[in-house]
Amino acid sequence: MKSKKTPERFSIRFDASDPNHKKVINILIKKGRKASKYIVDAILAYESQSDSSLESTVTEVVNKILNSGKLDSNSFSQEEVFDEPFDFDEILEDLEKFKK
Repeated sequence: MKSKKTPERFSIRFDASDPNHKKVINILIKKGRKASKYIVDAILAYESQSDSSLESTVTEVVNKILNSGKLDSNSFSQEEVFDEPFDFDEILEDLEKFKK
């Protein structure tokens, strides 16, 4: 890889026709002079996510859904809900596919 003349400087062009890019554009505009710090914090947070933090997030979401009444946890017996071990690795693999 060829070294950059100024490694601390980057130029990014967002696609204004992409709704996700448009959201990011608006967020960064609101950040003003703090946009670079926001980008640094976001990248570091994303890169430092471990499988265990993702596992705890999935667990938290599932618990919220069950406790919200959207799904009636009493309508299933323990055997029906937990007849197979919960495979977080499989869920992580599926979530990784969505990132790509």
